[in-house]
Order: sequence, then C-alpha cells, then structure tokens
Amino acid sequence: MDSNTLNSRFKEVSEQIQKAVADDPALSAMFGVLMVLFESQSSEIKQLTKRIAELTLTIEKLSAKLGNKAITVRKTTNENINGKGSERKKGIDSSSKEKKQKEKKEVPVNDDVSVTDKEICIDIDGKELSIEEARKKVGTVFTGKDGRRYKYVRINDSSEKIDIDISVRHTRYSKLQVVAVDENGNEISEVKVTPTVYPETDFLKKSSMSIGLMSLILEQWLVLKSPLNRISQYLLRYNISFTRQQLYSYTDTTAALLMPIFKHMESYLKEATFIGVDETYWSCREKGKMSQPTEKDLI
Repeated sequence: MDSNTLNSRFKEVSEQIQKAVADDPALSAMFGVLMVLFESQSSEIKQLTKRIAELTLTIEKLSAKLGNKAITVRKTTNENINGKGSERKKGIDSSSKEKKQKEKKEVPVNDDVSVTDKEICIDIDGKELSIEEARKKVGTVFTGKDGRRYKYVRINDSSEKIDIDISVRHTRYSKLQVVAVDENGNEISEVKVTPTVYPETDFLKKSSMSIGLMSLILEQWLVLKSPLNRISQYLLRYNISFTRQQLYSYTDTTAALLMPIFKHMESYLKEATFIGVDETYWSCREKGKMSQPTEKDLI
C-alpha cells in the first residue's frame, strides 16, 4: 500500500469519525488535534519517500560506474603493456612532423643535480641507436639472422625511463704562490704574504674529504638515520675508503666548524616571540614515560 492510497483511506475514515463525534465537543476537539498530528507526519513521510527515491537513483548510478571500473582497469593495464589499439596497428613515426608532442610539466630540479635528456632507439637485434641513425634506417632493407629480407618501415614509441648515473670525481688542487716585490721586481723577504684560504681545498686539509662528500654523509647520518659504519660500507662500493672512526672524527670537526653559525642562529632565535617545538621526543622517549622538557632542552 503506497502513501497516496493510505491518505485517501484515512480521509474517508476521518470524515466518518467527524460526523460521529459532531455532537460531542470534547471528542471533536481531540480528533482535530489528532488530524493535525497526522498531517504533519504525513508531510514528513512524503519528504522521506522523495529522499529515498533520490538515494536509490544515486546508488544505481554508482553501481553502474563501479560495474565498469573492472573493465576500465583491465583495459588500462592492457594498454600499458601492449599500447593502445591504434598504436599497435599503425605505430607512431617519430620522424613525422605531425606527431603531437605531449606537454611535460615543469618539475623544480635541485641546482646541484645535473639532468640530461637523450633519445635511444632499439633496432631489431637489440642494439642501441641514436634517433638520427634510426631515421636513416627507415625505408632500408636488410637480411635477418634467419636469412629472410626485412624492411624498416617506421619508428614506434616504446617507453620513457629515468636512470641515475653516480660518478666519483677526484680533483687535485694547487695554489699559485705570490711574494712581495719592489719596483725592480726583487723579492722583499721582510713582507710575508698569507696564502688565501679557499673552502674547497682547505676544508679538512689533511684529508681527501670534500665539502660535497661531507654534505652527503651528514644527510645520510642525520636525515636518513644511517649509522656511520653503514655509510662507510656504502662509500666503499665507489672505491671511497673511509673507516667509521675517520667519519666520526671528520663529523666532529665539521660540527666544531659549524658551531659559530649555530651560535649566531641561537642568538636571534632567543629573541623570537614564538618558536614552534615538536614534543614528540619527550612524549615518546623512555618507552612511553612522559617527561616534560627542561629549559635547557628548549634552548
């Protein structure tokens, strides 16, 4: 029974009851109150029925989308492996001027990282060719390993990969020495010229540790939380030999060299009106025991 049928029957019954209680004012008033309550409830039922219909329509739409999701996933996976249907049939000629170039989003790159782009084409025998060499082969005929004759017809895009080439650079530094001379070009022995201090060559002067290599070690040690013995083993893969004891010594010396900078930062940080503090350390140390930070820790 729907709501319209229920309302029509209720109206019929209510008219009969109103006629029956017309002679009794008390019953007539009570029945009027009941009629008002029923009408309010009836309007709410209508709104709920409308809302249920809207939700049912939404569920049907979502079911249709989710039903096609599995097909979409299978289709996308197949295209990632085998390429789209048009690409499998026609291929893409890299030498064509009408080829649409995909717009690449500009990604901020660290100035210390050198990024190079190059194009490599793989021939039928798996040899690497430059794109210019590959274009010259298009249209040529050759004899394959099986004795049959084949012809290069086009260049098809295959994939785009990112690789990292780590290189080690050894640099031998030297300095030009100068002396004080007079007007005739004769050396003045009484005047001593202090050699210029250059950070790249005078950092940890008695060792082969460079500023760039120390930056890498500190990043792995402090940021990536790698112990110095593992860092020593990692560097040894690139024929860079530093023992764990040497790394400890060099990092202590570097900390001493950076201390004036730290003190300078500390001086103006103390004058700041607000400093953000991460309380994770104090809330998690000692196996969950809460410990409030001291004034010395916050400095």
